[in-house]
Amino acid sequence: MKKNFLFAICICFLIGQLYSESFQEYQAQQAKDLENFQKEQSQNIKNSMEKQLQQFEKNKTKMQQEYDAYRRSMNKQFAEMMKKQWTKRTKNAAVPIPKSKEPPKPFVKKDEKKAPAVKLNFAKIVNTESFDDPEPIAPVARFNAGGDPIMASGTAEGHQNAGGDPIMMKNAGGDPIMASGTAEGYQNAGSNPIIGSGTVEEGYSPYFFVYHGTTCKAHFFNSMRFSLPDVSEASVSEIWKKLSEEDFDPLLSDCFDLKEDLRLGDWGYIDILRVMSEHFLGTGSNEAVLLQMYVLAQSGYKVRVARTGDKLILLVPFRTDLYSYPYFILGDGKKYYILDKDARNQSRPYHVFEESFPRERTASLKMPGTPKLGQERGTDRIFQSRRYQDAMAKVITNKNLIDFYNDYPQSSNWGDYSRASLSEGIKNTLYPALRAQIHGKTKLEAANILLNFVQTAFEYMTDQEQFGYERPLFGDEIFYYPYSDCEDRSILFSILVRELLGLDVVMLHYPQHLATAVNFGDEDVYGSYFDLDGKKYVVSDPTYIGASVGECMPQFRNSGAEIIKL
Repeated sequence: MKKNFLFAICICFLIGQLYSESFQEYQAQQAKDLENFQKEQSQNIKNSMEKQLQQFEKNKTKMQQEYDAYRRSMNKQFAEMMKKQWTKRTKNAAVPIPKSKEPPKPFVKKDEKKAPAVKLNFAKIVNTESFDDPEPIAPVARFNAGGDPIMASGTAEGHQNAGGDPIMMKNAGGDPIMASGTAEGYQNAGSNPIIGSGTVEEGYSPYFFVYHGTTCKAHFFNSMRFSLPDVSEASVSEIWKKLSEEDFDPLLSDCFDLKEDLRLGDWGYIDILRVMSEHFLGTGSNEAVLLQMYVLAQSGYKVRVARTGDKLILLVPFRTDLYSYPYFILGDGKKYYILDKDARNQSRPYHVFEESFPRERTASLKMPGTPKLGQERGTDRIFQSRRYQDAMAKVITNKNLIDFYNDYPQSSNWGDYSRASLSEGIKNTLYPALRAQIHGKTKLEAANILLNFVQTAFEYMTDQEQFGYERPLFGDEIFYYPYSDCEDRSILFSILVRELLGLDVVMLHYPQHLATAVNFGDEDVYGSYFDLDGKKYVVSDPTYIGASVGECMPQFRNSGAEIIKL
C-alpha cells in the first residue's frame, strides 16, 4: 500500500513536470506566433502604405502633367493671338502727385487743462480692401534645384526646400546675404563666397543676381536664352511659343519663393523679375521685357506689352492709381502703366497687344509686411520722448530697404503704409526700449507714453518743405529722414499701438491732416471719441504736441473725419 502511494506521487510529479514544460513551450510558441503575426501585419501595412504612396505619386504626376499640358496649350493659343496686328494706342500723360494746401503746423498744447470729452462726428468709413492675390493659371510644381519637392517649413521664414535651404541666400542667422560687389562673386557679410545648395540638374544654370543688396538665385535652362530678331507681332509670337515649350516650373518655383521669403508684395515681385530678367538677358533689352511678361503671366498677373519703334514696353495695371507714370486706357477700361523709366518720355506711336491671359488678376500696392532685404547700414540716431525721458532708443536703419521704398509708387492709401509695419532690425532695438517703459502700465498710460514718444522724438517738417512734393513715409523711413509730418507720425503710432499694445486703431483723415483713434476695449478712457460699430475709439493725435489721449486739435473738433480702418 505504501509502495503504491509513493508510486502515485512519483507519477504525479512526472506528469506535473511534463505539463510545466509543455505549458512553457506553449507560451513560447504563442509569443513567437504573436511576433510573427505582428511582423506580418506590419509588413502588410507598410506594403499597403507604399502602394498608396506610389498611387498618390502616380496620380500627382498625372495631374501635374495635365496642368502642364493645359498651361502649354493656353500659351500656344496666346502666342497665336500675338500674331494678329496690335492696336495703335495713344499714351496718356502721367498724373502728377497732387499738391495739397499747406497743412497746419504742429499745435502745441501749452497747459494741463483737458478739453471736454465729446462724441465726434465722422463723414464716412473707408474699409480695408479685400481681394484675391494673383495665382498661376494651373498649379506649379514646387521643388529645389536638385528636383526635390519644396516643403513648407512651418515657420514665418517662408518656404524651404527638402534640405531646409531657402532659395534666397541667407547667412547662418537667417538674414538675407548682402552682395560684396566684388568681381570675384557674391559674398556674405563675413566675405565668405556664397555657394548655392542642392544639386543642379543638368541643363540648368544657377543664376545669381542682386536685388537691393540681397543676393538671390534662380535656375534657368540654358535653352531659355533667346534673341528677338525684331519686335514684330510674328517674332514676339514665335518666342512666346518657344518659351511655352520649356519647363518653367523650376524657375517659377524659385520666383514664388523669392517673393515670399523677401516679403515683396506685387510691386516688389514685378520689380525683382525685371532685375532678374535683365541680368539674364541684358539690361533694357526687349528679350528681358518679354521674359518678365512671360513669368508674370504664368504667375497670374494681368500684364500687356506694347511696341514703340524697335522697343518693347511692359504695361501693368494696378488696383490703385499711380502718380507720375504715363498710362494707356485699354479695352477693358483699366489704366495700364508704363513702368520703364526710359520709356516714359517716348513720343513715338505705340501699338499694344491687348489680349488677356486666362485667370489673370490685377496687381496691388498692398504690402504683406516689411521686405526682408540684406543689411546695409543707413542712419544711426537716438530717439527720445521729452515727457518720458527713459522712452529712448538708438535706431539704425537699413539703406537697402530705404532704397526699395524710394522706388515704391506713392499712394494715398495710408493703411498700406501702416500694415507694412517696421523692419525686424528696428523692432529689435526700438521695441525692447518701449516695452520696458510700458510694462505694468494700464492701456491708457502705455498709450500716452507711445503717443508722446511719437509727438516729441521727431522733428516736424511738411513734405513740401522736405521733398518738394507730398510723400507719405513707411515706418522705417520715418527713422531715416530728418523730418516727418502728421501722416508719417500717424502711420508710426498706429503700428506701435497695434503691435505693442494689441489694440485696434483707426486713422482719422481731416482736410490737410491725419490723426488716429484707439479702441481701449473694456478700459474706460476719458476724452473725445468716435462711436464705430458700437465701439468707442478715443482720439489720439501724434501731431498735437504735448496732448494726451482723448484730446483733439481745436480746429478739428467740428470737422467730420474720414475714418480709415486698418
